[in-house]
Amino acid sequence: VFGDWSSDVCSSDLTASAGAPHSAVDRSLWTLWEAPLGATLQVDLGEEFLLNRCAIATGGLTQLTEQQQLEADLFVSLDGQDFQPAGHLATGEFFWVDQPVEPVRARYVELRITGCAVDGLAHIASFDVFGNLD
Repeated sequence: VFGDWSSDVCSSDLTASAGAPHSAVDRSLWTLWEAPLGATLQVDLGEEFLLNRCAIATGGLTQLTEQQQLEADLFVSLDGQDFQPAGHLATGEFFWVDQPVEPVRARYVELRITGCAVDGLAHIASFDVFGNLD
């Protein structure tokens, strides 16, 4: 989470239905979380935040353009069980998306892949959420 306060998320705070989730939050554009359509990535932020923005970079430095498309739904939860929709992200022609979301309190964030590249995989180099402790 970036904003008034930031925290590094370690791999023990992550779960994914496929692939190596730590590659999505290691802040490196050279490593990728690769997962199929329908895959989920869940992050425990460690405490509640008021989230207001989300950013995703796909495999822009290591992948061909046709492997950079991505669509995903963002869900949030206070308890890690009851998730509510918080936004939809789509890269379009670019290898990244950075957009505001309606401010929402959350401790857990889940990304659900709804659209993939032509090879049937999502290639995520970086997944970030932004917000405040207040």
